[in-house]
Amino acid sequence: MHLLRPVVATFSLWAIAAFMIAAAGLPQMHPQCYSDSPTGGRVCPLHRDPVLTHLFDVRWPSVSEAVTVSVILVAMLLGITVLGAVLLLLGLLGLRAFLGALRRRYSRHLRREHLREHGNRTVARITCLGWQQAYQNDDAVFTLTAQFSTKEGIRSVTDELCVPRKDAPVLGGTVVVIHDDEAGHPTSIDVLLEMDPDGLRDPNALEKYPPAPEASPS
Repeated sequence: MHLLRPVVATFSLWAIAAFMIAAAGLPQMHPQCYSDSPTGGRVCPLHRDPVLTHLFDVRWPSVSEAVTVSVILVAMLLGITVLGAVLLLLGLLGLRAFLGALRRRYSRHLRREHLREHGNRTVARITCLGWQQAYQNDDAVFTLTAQFSTKEGIRSVTDELCVPRKDAPVLGGTVVVIHDDEAGHPTSIDVLLEMDPDGLRDPNALEKYPPAPEASPS
């Protein structure tokens, strides 16, 4: 709503300027005359067609040249000023969104580092496994759900796991869940998943999961 008002004001001012230009220019136009560019004069036929003579006649009263020029200049200057304000507002909104995204990304980075340094590592069993058909640095990206025991009972977590194809997990295998006592973290990162060094691997992984496609040449 705050952005709509200056946009409407900009269009209104430019519409006023365009109308005044038309009001000043149309009475000076004649469909049967043209400008003689080498001399700068105006050439009109000797016998004019009466039907075309009044084609560009206007019904608004004549306005002095000083008033016309003043209104046009003021409207255009104000229109440019409001347009500049709109562009400035858009720039500030874009900067605000960029800084917000940067803060969220940095917060997620700090959350991951905190879990890696201070989180508990628990071996959990894989109960659901899915391949996203996606890769990260030539490694396959999986989405899996794992369950492990806590003081409150069985906890189930779901997250992504990025591993080389030959180390692809298998349903019923195990992973290491890095977690703490905090759930519903503002960064949406409650746990991290790592491969269990002693866990099972899919023996058919290289046949089941194709290698990452080659990057297209730039």
